[in-house]
Amino acid sequence: MQCKKRAHSRIKNFRAAFDVFPDEVTAAANGRNPQPMGFMFQATLRVRREISRCSKFKHFGGQAMGGTEMAISFEIVQRPAQRITGHLWEGTFVEAADGAVRRLIAETQEHRRRAYPHDHSALIGLSWNDRSDGFRYLVGYVGEDDRTFTQPQHVDLPAMRLATTIHRPESSDVFVDYRKMLDWIAAEGHVVDTTHLHYREEYEAGFVSPSTSSLRLMVPIR
Repeated sequence: MQCKKRAHSRIKNFRAAFDVFPDEVTAAANGRNPQPMGFMFQATLRVRREISRCSKFKHFGGQAMGGTEMAISFEIVQRPAQRITGHLWEGTFVEAADGAVRRLIAETQEHRRRAYPHDHSALIGLSWNDRSDGFRYLVGYVGEDDRTFTQPQHVDLPAMRLATTIHRPESSDVFVDYRKMLDWIAAEGHVVDTTHLHYREEYEAGFVSPSTSSLRLMVPIR
């Protein structure tokens, strides 16, 4: 009974945080594919590990966000040297699954809207998966910005090459899109480069959640 309650609680918290059910990551959760993905994928692994302890409830992980996988395309893009100004969050997978990062994104967008009512710049998310129980995630905008953030933090990035795809609400889900992009990177002979960051995500103004909004997924390569 306790195991059942814990599994249900994890799923409920994850669903509330990301508008998706934890799915499509069984292989990673079972340790067969340790490559981490974006912050939502990180949180998914934590949920899946919790659920996997309760064999009766493993079927909960099989619910997908969109139901039907759609073909997606990948490309290589360049980003110039940039200063990203924002707020750096650091926490555990559990905190992320409970909605910490999603709330930060929503709050940052609202502060930006108030500070710059006519600006529609993309919100940038940078991820560093450099701790065993969690990760760091900077949410911000390109350039200097002392109006959106009361105590702005900065990350200076060099010019970078990145593999990218657009996640759309009608496609399968973010986790599947990341997995396919990593497979494409390897098949094309590229190498993931985590020298400066692990993942970059770009959210258009008005982003709500992956189930209702598009976002750009990016992986640095060399």
